[in-house]
Amino acid sequence: MIFQLENIEFLSTVFGYRRLVFSPFIPPLVKYGNQWRFENTSDSIGNCSFFNSLKSKNLKELGKGFNKVVFKDSFENVAIKKISFSGNSFVTCMDNADGNFKSEFDCIETAARGFITEIGLMLSLQGDPNVPKLYAYCIPLDFVLEAESLSSATSVGEPLDVIHLAQSDWKNRVKIIDEILKFLKRTKPLVFNDLRRQQFVLIENHPTLVDFDDVGFIPLENQRRSDFYDYGNDAVVRRLYSAFIDGLLFQSNPPGTEESLKELKKAYENSTLTLEKLTDISSKLRNFI
Repeated sequence: MIFQLENIEFLSTVFGYRRLVFSPFIPPLVKYGNQWRFENTSDSIGNCSFFNSLKSKNLKELGKGFNKVVFKDSFENVAIKKISFSGNSFVTCMDNADGNFKSEFDCIETAARGFITEIGLMLSLQGDPNVPKLYAYCIPLDFVLEAESLSSATSVGEPLDVIHLAQSDWKNRVKIIDEILKFLKRTKPLVFNDLRRQQFVLIENHPTLVDFDDVGFIPLENQRRSDFYDYGNDAVVRRLYSAFIDGLLFQSNPPGTEESLKELKKAYENSTLTLEKLTDISSKLRNFI
């Protein structure tokens, strides 16, 4: 089921429900005319009318992932994100549906659910230096049948790729990984299960997460664990090491960092590297910036 229903206010069979709750970690959706808005959304964040003005413009495609496609509106200097109906995830789902109407409907519903959840997460994290500014979003009233209209508009960044990291000095590489680690700690109990370098861009020299696919939540009963910070992050640590540390922090490192880097590499090779330990070592390395 794509949503849970809270405070059922069934006005009529025409108007239907006026309030939808996707998750306790994002605001509920409230019906406004022919679209949904997250509760208490600032008036400064645009709605569907923002995107109507873009339909006649020639948008440049910036990139495409498994689930979404991103365009750039050069005039407004914003990134426009939509569901990628030619992306791997959606195409695979439709192929598996094999013409079954209900299964195909479920594919669209799942894609819509993920997209709307991402908007809600970005909205909840507005003001965080590692989250893009949200300028507008559009969630049509029938967001399954009108899934092609689901859209978000955010600030534009530069790709945080291997070339950029290789050309950066050592201090900047440490700053980037340290910021990401602090972001992960700051946003607990969220768990970014599929965190990859490709999900980040640089905005005003900050590594900024722009893809919120596969975000989980630590259950309430586990939020008091002594290893709360590390809970559910084993795979995340290994991906962070591969993407931002291996072959990058061990080159051109200043004198005095050898012991910390040796400890870091040994923990990774012995599979004892935790998010807590990685954060501690990163803090030590920042002393050399």
